[in-house]
Amino acid sequence: MRLALAVMGILIILASFWFRAVRKLTVDFTVMWGILGILLLLAGIITPLSVWIRECFAGAGRAAAVFGMVCLAAGAQFSLTLSRLTVKNQELAIEVSLLKQENARILTELEKDIRSKTKQDHEE
Repeated sequence: MRLALAVMGILIILASFWFRAVRKLTVDFTVMWGILGILLLLAGIITPLSVWIRECFAGAGRAAAVFGMVCLAAGAQFSLTLSRLTVKNQELAIEVSLLKQENARILTELEKDIRSKTKQDHEE
């Protein structure tokens, strides 16, 4: 069990850094998953923590382990989805800002054209 906790911690740390490297995970979620991985690694390395975890889940056994893995997988999927939505939201905000700037520029040019046409009409 201690080895499984330590290996799971290392895998979570590596996965969080990898997902950050390929820009699928935002920094805040990378830090959160990194901390969780470190905690699992420490729980596997430090004997009193692994004994305490074993005592907490003594009755549940494999069902608790499977439930924990399902929760980790669901949490990882949620983190990836939320990260993707956050990045997409930032991209859309940038696009809206650029469109507003372009709209303001076009309106300014249109006003200049209207002024120059009106000025030409008054001169004739």
